[in-house]
Amino acid sequence: MNLTCVFLLCSLLAGAAATQEQRQPNAYDVYNAIINGRWDEVDRIKEQVGSFSHDKLPGARDVLSLLASVTGYSHVYANALTGVRICIEYGADPNAMQGSPLSIAAGADKWSKVVERLLQYGADPNLHAPKAPSALHNAIEGNLPNNVRLLIEHKADVNREAWVVIDVVGDPKNPEFPLKRPLTPLAYAAWLGRPEITSLLIEGGASVTQRNSVTGRTALHEAAVGRVPPRWSGYPYSEELQTEVVKILLRHGADRKIKDKNGDTALDLAKKAKAANVVRLLEQGKVESQGASAQGKPSGAPQDPQTPKPERSAVTSWTVSQAVRWGKWDEVYRLCNDLGSFKFPIDPQRDAYDVLTLLALETDNAGTYANVLTGVRICIECGADPNAIQGLPLRTAAGTDRWSKVVERLLQHGADPNLHPDGAETALINAVAANLPENVRLLLKYKADPNQEAWVTVKGNLLPFDRPNLARRRPVTPLMLAAQFGRPEIVRILLEGGADVNQADSVYGRTALHEAAVGGSLFRLHPFSKEYTEEAQTETVRILLERGANKDLRDKDGNTALDLAKKANATNVVRLLESSARARAGSVADR
Repeated sequence: MNLTCVFLLCSLLAGAAATQEQRQPNAYDVYNAIINGRWDEVDRIKEQVGSFSHDKLPGARDVLSLLASVTGYSHVYANALTGVRICIEYGADPNAMQGSPLSIAAGADKWSKVVERLLQYGADPNLHAPKAPSALHNAIEGNLPNNVRLLIEHKADVNREAWVVIDVVGDPKNPEFPLKRPLTPLAYAAWLGRPEITSLLIEGGASVTQRNSVTGRTALHEAAVGRVPPRWSGYPYSEELQTEVVKILLRHGADRKIKDKNGDTALDLAKKAKAANVVRLLEQGKVESQGASAQGKPSGAPQDPQTPKPERSAVTSWTVSQAVRWGKWDEVYRLCNDLGSFKFPIDPQRDAYDVLTLLALETDNAGTYANVLTGVRICIECGADPNAIQGLPLRTAAGTDRWSKVVERLLQHGADPNLHPDGAETALINAVAANLPENVRLLLKYKADPNQEAWVTVKGNLLPFDRPNLARRRPVTPLMLAAQFGRPEIVRILLEGGADVNQADSVYGRTALHEAAVGGSLFRLHPFSKEYTEEAQTETVRILLERGANKDLRDKDGNTALDLAKKANATNVVRLLESSARARAGSVADR
């Protein structure tokens, strides 16, 4: 070894030692200790930093927000619940980052105890970032009635507008529906078709006639038009639910004569949307209240002759999925015999999703999980197509936490892991985005292509710092996406599964190493990014280099990965790329 190499090695060791000495614990260190139940380490960090406030534990997210977003087995839940109490006692602010902890927990399934604990310790249910959803809006989107109840009990404002994302790319055919717009909780629940939550909000004081500050629409307008957006957005939807919401609103005094700023009543919008059941409901007389008719007659009294008699609801894919969810197997087999097949669409006029996709969208307790798993098999035996709607069942399940058995069952029954519409995500991309290594392994086992490009949506405040005009949708491979998010475990799995470490994307010419180098800048701009740490990003770069990533490759703007890391001020990544270059230069000199 020559003197140059000796000097270089000593410098690297000295730098590493200095870095280790200088490194202060961050929020992720505390989070990691808590979810693994290492309470002694939590106490040690407290002694070292003095307080768990966000300024003492730096990071893209505060420690309570990290705990609010964790999902896993029951022991992880218990540790997170205990950790919330300890962190607050140690100085963590339940209202940090404009209410981020409560806002995140409120939209998380099975996380009501965490929501309750945060509220008990002073979390403000009405605090949220500008032009962002409130905790109540997140609970509504997650279809979590228990969380809605808790928030209302702790004085969440049921009439306060907040901005929600209607769709990440918008509807190109309908400019009335932009990416984001303000909605009250009731209007949002009505638009999404959430009958139980609609009732809870009204009982909690929500106004059924409040008009939107931008569109002039009421909750009844949103319920009437709600049938349209779910056909092109990712929200689960059924026309039965939407019709039930309209009934609830009318029963509680919604005024069908109110016009929005375009001069449309709810009936006008329902007609434009061709929502036949909603149109019929709005055209008929008043809806009976619970226990009595609108005229004060008992509910069993004879109906007005002109009021249409209730008809038996037609069977839809949603009808089947609900029978499966609740384990009504006799009903499932009866429907199979009556219909002859569960092939999509069961009802061409009303089915937005096939039955397998609706089952893949279910998230609930262990009983529901077992029913869904059994239901997938039964529905496929009854003719449901695992590749319906261009692979939507598998693409949906692949991105769902704790759903790996459903993913495996779909694959076992012939779901194609590479099937997806042009311009949409693949199942593998969804599994990577959701940080689900087990689903990634399963998909690769069943021949998912680790080098297949797919288009992903990059939200506005996640646009790379160096490309302000970069398109909101761009093509990436699974490896590029994992590298950008800083997910070392998934990066390893993909490389072992045959991912090309030096493949460049077809539009911008960037490799996984480019994405890893620039990824940190995206997450420093976006405080709600999941599970990002600089250590994970640096480890991702290290893995790519070890597996042969070429750091000299340039993107179509002429940037190497090092160039991007410098622009992003990603100090650790810059140091790693530069030291790798020096080490290679020394190796060449030796030869």
